[in-house]
Amino acid sequence: PGRALLVSGQYLLNMLAEGSGEAPLIDPDDSEAREALGNASGGYCGVALAFLADYENDGRPALAMGCRRAKYGGLERAGGVAIFRYTPGVGFPEEPEVTISGERVRPESFMGAALTFHKRNGFHIGLVGAPYGNANGLDTGSAYVMTVEGPK
Repeated sequence: PGRALLVSGQYLLNMLAEGSGEAPLIDPDDSEAREALGNASGGYCGVALAFLADYENDGRPALAMGCRRAKYGGLERAGGVAIFRYTPGVGFPEEPEVTISGERVRPESFMGAALTFHKRNGFHIGLVGAPYGNANGLDTGSAYVMTVEGPK
């Protein structure tokens, strides 16, 4: 299904200093859930990642994960984006807080293959790429601009 891992730089430096390729990528001494999991086998989740800084205007970030062949909105292999809110001391939830579904016209548009978010006036403005999108009917790829507002 794919996943994204969040580890401290110090932990990675310790792994390198010890020269061990056997160390787990997730710090076993850390109790937080620092991995966000994709939702489906073959969903290619984690192909693109972006942080949404101060997602709920409380200082906590969220993670946007591109899942280019995931099933969101009931659409098989439509792709899309999953947004996971991060809570210090707890980590990421098992399920995303928000999912954004890919195109109905072109199920394998690979929506979520590229993404970025920027905060402006309290909203996160996202740009999400679908290299095989068909939004204009020409099958030349698509880029979607959207706003995402954190929960109130």
